[in-house]
Amino acid sequence: MEALLSRNYEGGIIRLTRPLAPGVSCVNVNDPTFSDLAGVLTGVKPVTYTPCSREKLPGFKALCEKLGLKYLPAEKFAGRNCFHMRRQKEVFFIGRDLKTLKTAALIWKNPSNIDRWSGMLGYPACCVRMHSEWLDTMGHGPDLVEMAFRN
Repeated sequence: MEALLSRNYEGGIIRLTRPLAPGVSCVNVNDPTFSDLAGVLTGVKPVTYTPCSREKLPGFKALCEKLGLKYLPAEKFAGRNCFHMRRQKEVFFIGRDLKTLKTAALIWKNPSNIDRWSGMLGYPACCVRMHSEWLDTMGHGPDLVEMAFRN
């Protein structure tokens, strides 16, 4: 695995063996994460989200365009601000169509919609239920990883 990473990963960039689309032979490790991007491209995830800095925004938009994906500035559309570890980042939703992105943004706007939001992110119902049970313990119940392992 280490040899594979050293050949295909360098400085926050993954070099792909085969292009995802014309002109897309490498992707950033984050913003969006490769696994989330793959989930949207394969249809496993209706929507994903990513923070993006202003300086990386042109590359992000170009990537979405080359892959035939749509994006929506979540915080501006839904009128909900997020906490950002680093200032100057903005959250974007990514998906195959704008209607789904708008639906996701409206669900995301209300934090009490965690079950519906989890479904928009492609999580199976059993995982959403288990996560809700874990949240109900307010951190005083079993470890989330242990719960998932037993499930």
